[in-house]
Amino acid sequence: MPSDDEIESGQTGEAAVDILREVARLAHMTECVVAAQLPSPITVAQYSVLKVLSVSSECLSITQLAVMQSVSQPTMSSTVAKLKERGLIETVSRPNDRRTRYVTLTEEGRNTKRTCDEKALPVLSRVAERVPHADWASLQRIVAGINGALAATLKENEAK
Repeated sequence: MPSDDEIESGQTGEAAVDILREVARLAHMTECVVAAQLPSPITVAQYSVLKVLSVSSECLSITQLAVMQSVSQPTMSSTVAKLKERGLIETVSRPNDRRTRYVTLTEEGRNTKRTCDEKALPVLSRVAERVPHADWASLQRIVAGINGALAATLKENEAK
């Protein structure tokens, strides 16, 4: 991590890269903590899909899920296939669009998601309790700003 002096001395570009790397490392560590709690053979990626589907008011396409999870469509297709094999989700077509597959949770999927929550959330809560609330609030604002900056950069890159 860059020091405050490095950031204040105008080395913002390099410091920002170092900070983003640290954020990526923290995200990876969080995934490792969650993965250690999940019942076998559920992966963090599968749990993430179960969470998204559990709060969605409608079926989502594989492409929508891929965009929401920031993964490629083939990667999401593979994740969905594994969940479907285990009966945790089902895919359906709409009469007006038989090419697109829409994904929804089964009752078994809802139960599995609940079990995953019961295992993972207490550990994540213990981590959260060790960080002051004001820091979480600041981090939330900072992450929103970084997210916006990254989204704008990605959009600019696509336009080129």
